[in-house]
Amino acid sequence: MSENTNTKRLRKKVNTENTVQEMANENTTKSFVMIMPIGGESYGFPKPMPKDTTDVKAWLIANGYSERLMEILGKQFTYEVK
Repeated sequence: MSENTNTKRLRKKVNTENTVQEMANENTTKSFVMIMPIGGESYGFPKPMPKDTTDVKAWLIANGYSERLMEILGKQFTYEVK
């Protein structure tokens, strides 16, 4: 016997949802870290940053963090990664 149309749709939906969830889990657990610079809450941080980011300061600026604040803080500028 063949499956009816509703069963096929439901099976496809479940498989798609599982795939999307698996991709989301993989991206959040393997590919990204959360970064929180000083005063970052004013600029929408913490945000997920790709683990392979090589220039963290440039990434922060490109993602909305204040370059001016970074300059003002100088050596006191820090960030937390989780």
